[in-house]
Amino acid sequence: MARAIHWERNEDPVGIWEHRGKVVLAGAGHSKNTDRRWDGVSMDRTLGAYVVEAARAAMDDAGISPEDVDGIVTSAGGQPAHMSLGSQWGPLRPFFDAPYDSEDGLTYVTAEWIQKQMNLPNVQYMNSHGETVWNLIGLAAQVVGDGRCEVCLVPYPNGNIEGRYHQNPSLEARGGAQWSNPWGWGLSGQGFVFDQYARKYGTNHERMAPFVVQEHANGLLWPYSY
Repeated sequence: MARAIHWERNEDPVGIWEHRGKVVLAGAGHSKNTDRRWDGVSMDRTLGAYVVEAARAAMDDAGISPEDVDGIVTSAGGQPAHMSLGSQWGPLRPFFDAPYDSEDGLTYVTAEWIQKQMNLPNVQYMNSHGETVWNLIGLAAQVVGDGRCEVCLVPYPNGNIEGRYHQNPSLEARGGAQWSNPWGWGLSGQGFVFDQYARKYGTNHERMAPFVVQEHANGLLWPYSY
């Protein structure tokens, strides 16, 4: 399915969401193994295997069966355009022989793969073109509110194959990149978002340090954080 567009409420005035009070987050799950670096051999340690484990845990937490699920919204690699969270570089790992010559289920995971592997017989809506986890949750809520499905499974395939972890491969920071790349992609992104929040809601830069400290504390509360 094509990437969903025009669903985000990102223009003022935002107003009240039309599906307010109609959608609920019923369960959550996580793979128990946090070693996401696949060795290229063990099929029980692929990104697909971890996604299935997490999805089943979420379904158990929500008290739903495979027959209840009628929608899947995911981001195949954890980032836009099927890209993985870890930067892919260096020698390429060869594909398996056909018909298994695909990365689906190995280093990225589509909704179609999940539906087949988990034997979810009643899925009517599938979207593998989500982005980061917060976009996925919003998109899934919109999908349910719009009536495209009633029970939506939202896996977030967050993996990291061997290599650098989400770093810019360039040795230079040209143009606008000079304000972000030297400090890392993720950190700069959060800083820009907080700066816009401060401008819009009348606070100031002095709130940045408490925000960073609180973010770190929140991360330590999550048993699977690293």
